[in-house]
Amino acid sequence: MSGPKWTPAQQAAIADRGGALLVSAAAGSGKTAVLTGVSFEPGKIGAMAYDSATDSYSSYFNEKLPVSFHGTGDVFASACVGALMNGKDLTGALKIAVDYTLECIRETQKDPEARWYGVSFEAAIPMLVHSLGR
Repeated sequence: MSGPKWTPAQQAAIADRGGALLVSAAAGSGKTAVLTGVSFEPGKIGAMAYDSATDSYSSYFNEKLPVSFHGTGDVFASACVGALMNGKDLTGALKIAVDYTLECIRETQKDPEARWYGVSFEAAIPMLVHSLGR
């Protein structure tokens, strides 16, 4: 299996910023460090991870919506850990967590009574369950 194909901007972040930051974060916190809210191009946002046990990087990016809600980090972390606990590898867990977070934001945007301080994660649970293969 070949590794990810990084753009020049992504490679620079890994080598100069993201990589050093991820490696530093993993050194004192366990074998894996994850950064969320990573963006290398307009309209895209996602997450990068470093696994110190294998000295490998993973990343996944999806659409960046022009809105912001509190609680999306908690939604991401819960979905990512849940995916890992259900046997997904780190790259797969990042994909599930980013996609689920995005779906939660989309569901929130559908609600005319939505508040900025939380997302409608409940409405997106069927998508999460499907992503986990359940």
